[in-house]
Amino acid sequence: MNVAVVTAATKRFSYALYGSIMSVKRAMAGVPYTHILATDKSGVSEKIIKSTGVNAVVLELDVDDDALKYKEDSQIVIARLQQACLDQAVALDADLCWSVESDMLVHQDSFRSLRWTLDCPTPTYDIAVSTYWNGSFLCGRGTEKKQICEDYTEEEREIPEDLKKKLEEKRKEWATCVEKKEKPSEDLLKELKGLDEKIKECPPKGNVFALNATKWRKRGWLDQAYPGAAVYGAVLPTDWCGMGCTLLSKKALAVSSFDGYDGKGTQDLYLVWNRWSPAGLKIACNISVPASHVKKGEDGYVVHQPYFSPQDEETSGHIRVYPRKYCELTTYSSHSAP
Repeated sequence: MNVAVVTAATKRFSYALYGSIMSVKRAMAGVPYTHILATDKSGVSEKIIKSTGVNAVVLELDVDDDALKYKEDSQIVIARLQQACLDQAVALDADLCWSVESDMLVHQDSFRSLRWTLDCPTPTYDIAVSTYWNGSFLCGRGTEKKQICEDYTEEEREIPEDLKKKLEEKRKEWATCVEKKEKPSEDLLKELKGLDEKIKECPPKGNVFALNATKWRKRGWLDQAYPGAAVYGAVLPTDWCGMGCTLLSKKALAVSSFDGYDGKGTQDLYLVWNRWSPAGLKIACNISVPASHVKKGEDGYVVHQPYFSPQDEETSGHIRVYPRKYCELTTYSSHSAP
């Protein structure tokens, strides 16, 4: 079995790279693999991966994410780095390709559990993922038109009357432009986007169980998509995923290309809806091996560690998250964490 682990990390995003690589090394104990790292030309990430002693291929690209001003440009850089990794995995004729992002600390049993998920004869999955916390737990339901469904629809939220009135006015302006076949102004588009964001901040009229009892619908993120089901031992089908801790079969690797990607939307969802879904490939989330996610907070770096509720509680086995300060325990880190 030829296994490639792929990671993209520029200097700016190498703050947890040592810990991430070492977590992969522990998860891959006894399994031969090649760790492919795509990075910039700063030399920081290369020095970090060499310090771990893993069998590595380092790809240095001419990118500088410190100089980027726009989100789309940043997404393109990520796609370029990940594409270089995926192409190298293809060149190595990898049977399995495990994408582990530089800010992920993977579960010690994640590789074997994800591989077991892919080996299941029925149903057949070609992508197996570990969930992780990013404001909520990743994975859930979506469609080609709505890549991640809303957790709660507009009519399910407690929206103040003044916000409703403002939104109605701007939507009428939009409808007028459509009727006259005119292009909406940038200001109108910006206002509508801002109002949509404000609506998403409005609380739901009830919890997901009460709302589903009124009308069941597809919901976007794990806790709402599968209320009460995201428990230890579960393997759940998911319409979308990130690339944080994602195992690809050879078939999935073969179609994983960012050709045509323009930076709009995230690069991982581009693969999901423009490559894997059209190819009929199915994704599964193995709940039992969640990854820890290291993110920059207001007071330094924070690791969002998942855990499962104790067996003696009514919520036994349900996935939860505990945020705590993160310290990168190596002198090779390019950042000083608290």
